[in-house]
Amino acid sequence: MKFSTLAKVILLSLSLVMLSVQPADGKTRRSSKARTTAVVKSKSKSKAKSKKSRSKKSRSRYKSSKKSISKRSTRYTYAAPKSTGVIKGAVKAITADLTTQEFSYTNKRKNSEVKFEYPIAGNKQLLDAMRIWIRKTVNPDFGGSLDTPDELMKSAVTSLESGETIKLETKIIYSSNRLVTICTDSYIYTSGAAHGMPSRKTATFLISDGLMLSMNMLPPIRELRPLIIDGLKNYFNTTSNSDLLSSLQIGGDLNNLQYPERATPYITEKYLNIPYSAYEIAPYSAGIPVAAIPLDRLTAIAGEQLKQFLGK
Repeated sequence: MKFSTLAKVILLSLSLVMLSVQPADGKTRRSSKARTTAVVKSKSKSKAKSKKSRSKKSRSRYKSSKKSISKRSTRYTYAAPKSTGVIKGAVKAITADLTTQEFSYTNKRKNSEVKFEYPIAGNKQLLDAMRIWIRKTVNPDFGGSLDTPDELMKSAVTSLESGETIKLETKIIYSSNRLVTICTDSYIYTSGAAHGMPSRKTATFLISDGLMLSMNMLPPIRELRPLIIDGLKNYFNTTSNSDLLSSLQIGGDLNNLQYPERATPYITEKYLNIPYSAYEIAPYSAGIPVAAIPLDRLTAIAGEQLKQFLGK
């Protein structure tokens, strides 16, 4: 009986011990499980946040790319706008018998620009003569009306060959109560060429009747050659014949110098000017050589027609 009682006491004690330990183990297991759950939830949140961040960045890159493509498309679409219309500018009273107006036309697609100082009112003979000359220098094949310059200006661009661009300006460079001088400067460039080709065309008209100064009104070349040589020396900034010859391409003899083949003489305030085309008597680097002859040196050799322009 005593042994049985002792055994019961021992068993009861063990039970009590086990009961006292069980809650602690349960709490530990629950605490561990909670920590594991928290870690899993944390990792899930981190993944979700990372995924959301990547999604946001992806959308941002897409928008940026879309915007960039849109900008590139815009630049491509508007890089070469259509031609602008002819723009009217200032009106000028050159003399009592001549009024001009400025006009400009730009064709950005062909990278070309045309500017006119165009005669719009005055002596009809003078107007007709000047307008016909402008047409000849700008586009001799133009068959439209010359009352306004709009279509003529546009034709200067549309008549270009493929790959060509043009910068052209027609303006009054001198006038008096007796005469007016007009000039057309142009520069045509062909794609792929080493350089463009400059050109200057000039004309002097009597205001009274529109008569234009021409080469056949000048004295014979043998009489005017010494004056042309002096004028070219001034152009090339030299005083010796040998230096002038080294600047020219006329066969090594100044007596080979002739009147220009295509250009016409023109008058400014103090000079009769004889212009030569690029390459005509000198290399491209020389530009457009002009022999300027003082008007007072022409009196003794001028014919009757030339004297009309000299006022003699």
